Amino acid sequence: MHAPSVDFPSFPPDGNIVNLANLAVPSSYSQLKIVDLIQEKINAREYFYGIEISPGLQQVLNYNLLKVAPLFTSIVWLASHNWAMESLDEAPAVRLAKRVEPNGPVLAHISCYNLTYDKLRKFLKPSINNVMVVRGDDVDEGQQYRHAADLVREIRKIRKDDICISVGGYPEGHPESTSMEDDLKFLKSKVDAGADLIITQLTFNEEALIEFIKSCRKIGITIPIVPGIYVPKSWAGLKFVSEKTHVKPPEELYVQYESRKHNQTEFREFAVQQAVKMIHSLFESDLGIYGVQFFTLNYFKNVYNIVQQVM
Repeated sequence: MHAPSVDFPSFPPDGNIVNLANLAVPSSYSQLKIVDLIQEKINAREYFYGIEISPGLQQVLNYNLLKVAPLFTSIVWLASHNWAMESLDEAPAVRLAKRVEPNGPVLAHISCYNLTYDKLRKFLKPSINNVMVVRGDDVDEGQQYRHAADLVREIRKIRKDDICISVGGYPEGHPESTSMEDDLKFLKSKVDAGADLIITQLTFNEEALIEFIKSCRKIGITIPIVPGIYVPKSWAGLKFVSEKTHVKPPEELYVQYESRKHNQTEFREFAVQQAVKMIHSLFESDLGIYGVQFFTLNYFKNVYNIVQQVM
C-alpha cells in the first residue's frame, strides 16, 4: 500500500521477528532484477506472487508459513524512521531487507519525502538492485524531488540499466488526481522516465482493476503490471486501510464485509475467498497477468490460504 502515514512502534534492533524459510535459494538469486524474474514467469505462463512487509509492524514474519515461496519481498519505506538514523545501515527498512534477502530478491521502497541527491546516492549502493519509487503521503514545498517521475529519472541517470525501478499505479485513480485520464498520464510519465514495473495500489473492485490494465495498454504502457492485493483480517483492519488509502469496497461488497464484522473467523474466510475470486479473474482475463503482490501488513496466514488455492 506504499506506506500510509501512521506512527508505528520502533523496530526491534536484533531483527528477531523474521523466521526465514527452509529454502535452498542461491545467494546470487537475491541480486537479480525482479522485472527479469517476472518477465520469465510471464513468458513461461507461470503464476507467481510477491509480498509487501513493513519494518514498523512487530508480528513475526514466518516465511515457513509460505509453502510456495514468494518471487520477491517488498519492504515499505517509512521516511521519518529511516532517515532519522545516523547510518543508513541502521535504518529499519535496510536492516529488515538484510534479514529477508536469503529468501530472494528484495524490492526496497524509497519515497520522495525530504529526499536529497546525497541521501539518494547513499541509498543506491551497489547491493540495491530493485527499488520501488513512491512520492509518499507528505510533500514539503522545498523538497528536491516533488514527483515520483522526477525520482525515477534521477535513479535511472545514476544507475543506468543495472537496477529495476518499480512504480505505483492506481486502479481507481490517485486521491489527488482530477480524473482517471490525468492519473494515467502521470503513470505514463513515470514509465517514460525509466520505470520497469508497475505494482498497483489495492482495490476491491476487480472490474476497475481489469479496466485499469486495459487502459494502460491502450496508452502505450507495455511494462509488466503486478496487481496489488489486500486481504483484510478484521473489520477494524478494513476500515483503517480504507481510510488511509481512500479505497473502499464497492457498496454491495462493503455490506457483506460489515455483516461479518463480529465473527472474526467468518470475516477472514470471506476475505480470502474474495481475494481468490479476484485473482482467478485476473489470471483468466487474457491480459498477461500471472502474478500479484500481497499487502500483508506482516500477517501471512491469509496469504498462505490464498496461495494454496491459486498457485
